[in-house]
Amino acid sequence: MGRVTYEEMAAFWPTSTDDYAAPMNEIPKVVFSKTLQEATWPDSSVASGAIADEIATLRRQPGGEIIAWGGAGFAQALSREGLVNEYAIVTQPVAYGGGLPLFRDLPDALHLTVVEAKTYSSGTMLHIYVPRGWGGELN
Repeated sequence: MGRVTYEEMAAFWPTSTDDYAAPMNEIPKVVFSKTLQEATWPDSSVASGAIADEIATLRRQPGGEIIAWGGAGFAQALSREGLVNEYAIVTQPVAYGGGLPLFRDLPDALHLTVVEAKTYSSGTMLHIYVPRGWGGELN
């Protein structure tokens, strides 16, 4: 996750009584930051190297999927480097008229294939996309 998201989550989850608190506190977490010196939330570490190198190191480790939590800047960096194998985009039926773009400064068009789409009774929509041509290999 990016630094800002990490700091927000680290301030909330360790003392939360929410049903998701235990899993959030127990899973390994990596914060990508050039400025954060240490990660104090349990099972957290700081990755300060080149993002592609850091992701490659994580992919070589045993375990399941890598989930990216973070703001637009972190998502943009991952997309620019071609490091995302699947996008799960949730759209709420609310428009604010502002915010940051999810995709910015891509080196070329990013063509996506919809692999799942679901609409909930609230009007919220979930779309799962994979980059076109992605055949399951790790970038």
